[in-house]
Parts: sequence; structure tokens; C-alpha cells
Amino acid sequence: MAHLNLSRIRSFVIAADESSLSRAAAVLHLTQPALSKQIRLLEEELGVRLFDRVGGGVQLTSAGRDLLERGRLLLLQAEGLAERARVLKGGATGVLKVGATSMSLESFVAPFIPAYRGRWPGVDVWITEDGGMRLLQQVEHGELDVAITGPRAPGLHHQLLFPVRVVAVMPTDHRLARRRTASLRDLMSEPLLGLRREFTTRQLIDAACQMSCLEPRFVFETSVPSALLAMARIGYGVALMPSNQLVKDRRLRRVPILHDGKSLGQWMAVSWHGGRQLAPYAEAFIAELAARTKLGYPGREFSYAPPVPESNVLEALQSHEPVDT
Repeated sequence: MAHLNLSRIRSFVIAADESSLSRAAAVLHLTQPALSKQIRLLEEELGVRLFDRVGGGVQLTSAGRDLLERGRLLLLQAEGLAERARVLKGGATGVLKVGATSMSLESFVAPFIPAYRGRWPGVDVWITEDGGMRLLQQVEHGELDVAITGPRAPGLHHQLLFPVRVVAVMPTDHRLARRRTASLRDLMSEPLLGLRREFTTRQLIDAACQMSCLEPRFVFETSVPSALLAMARIGYGVALMPSNQLVKDRRLRRVPILHDGKSLGQWMAVSWHGGRQLAPYAEAFIAELAARTKLGYPGREFSYAPPVPESNVLEALQSHEPVDT
């Protein structure tokens, strides 16, 4: 077999991700006939058919599904080789692509960035804000260097940062406001305010309720954390949210939630692809962020509560119910 052409492999991977030759051609800045030729030549090189044409799109064959992740890995390794060569030339410059959720950005990532940029002035830090699951997928696909999330993908390397507890937020005159902790069962008689089901925090709450046969009564759901605080402030209900959400309103009180004697929550982590060569400035970003969060992190005031298990919340959730992505 002749040596494989990386541009053809890239065409194959993008076409698989887009499930459409026309969309993939647009991403690759090719005409559709040119893309079709790239894929046909790759199929001839490999000796297998990679796609079936279905309606207006394309669908991977069984051979295509088997080869897709190997193709991704080849592209990552090629990119890592080029990155390593650039690093060996002595350049401490480049682009660091970081993904983080909105709450993480506000509470600890954004305050960390200026100091990091001061130590690495030649590095451009590109930030992507999205949901945790989608950020991990972007790391897997090589679109991000690192992602700072609660859930962790089993196929990625990670560094734990700090525990994020699920807390109940309520006015200071609420009956539970004087407690140091509250059990999940304590909240079942309360009208609840929650994040939508695509948030890992909400999935964690729902899974815990399902395991204990509890029936929460959510009267308000949103994808905007500040809206939960606004509704909690007027006494519309008790908001359930992660402890890394900043709450500066002194009229509100936060109480950690326990389930089966443990703090309900997850660990924040920074994840990266182990098959890709990280630049020194990316390795420094991971190490410096970990060191910074050891000194202080959002929600540290709740360290008196029982510890949050360090197990992968994503795997725990998947063992009990599907995780929406």
C-alpha cells in the first residue's frame, strides 16, 4: 500500500463529522466534486468503502466507523509532530485553545488568564465557552488543547482541580438558611429552581433523586444561572446550582447539599488529549492552573462539608441514566 495522504484522511474525518459532503466541502474550502475525489482516492488506497450515500447525506460503513478514530489519531499525531518541531526551534509563542463553561470562566478561569499571559506574553489564548460534554468532544477531535469541565471523558488525560458542590441557594430568612448542610430529602417539600437537563449539575441531582426514589418539584428551569439567583432572591423557590457560580448578593445564603452522607457534586478538572504533543506553554497552563486552585477556588468556604467523591461523575451518571449532550 502506498503512503497515506493526510489531506485525504482529513477530508474523510470532516465528512464523517458533518455527515454531508456539501457541508464538509465548505469547511475544507473545496468544491464537492474535489472532496468526493479525495474520498474516492482514499477508499482506493485502503481497499474498502468508507461511506454509503443515504438521501442527501453520507453515512459511515462499518469499515468507515472502524477507521474513523484511527484517522483522527493520525491527524493528531501529525499535528503534534509539527508542533514539537516548532517547539524545538525554541519558540515560546503560539496559540493555546482553551475551553471552559460559562460559570468556570466567570469564577476562576478569567481571573487566572492575565497572570498566565504575563508569564507567557508570546502566547495567544483563545477561549471557547460551551457545555462540558461538547468541550470534551472538541478536545477529542483536536479542536481544543485543553478543556476545563466537571465531567471527564475516559479517553482523555486529566488533572483534578477542586471539588464543586451542589448548593441550595435561598433568602437568608428561609427555614433552611441557618443550616450548615441540607440533605437532598430536606428539599423535596420545597419549590425548586434548577438548571436545564443538559447541565451536568442537573443530571447529578436527577440521578440522585432517582436512586433514592425522591420526586423533586421544579417550578422554574433555565440555562442562565443568574436567572436562578434572581428567582431565589424573590422567594420563588430554592435554587440548586454548583458552588463555582459566583453569588455576591448578601440577601442570599448558600447551603451544601448532602446525599447518603456525602456532598453531592463533582470535581472540576482540566482535560487534554494524551495522543497529542502539548506545547510547553500548554503544559505550563495546566500546571499553573492546578497550583492556583490549590491556593483558593470558588466554594472553598464549604470545605467543612463531607468530601465530594473524586470518581468520574460522567461514568457514574451513565451507569444510572443517559447523559444528555
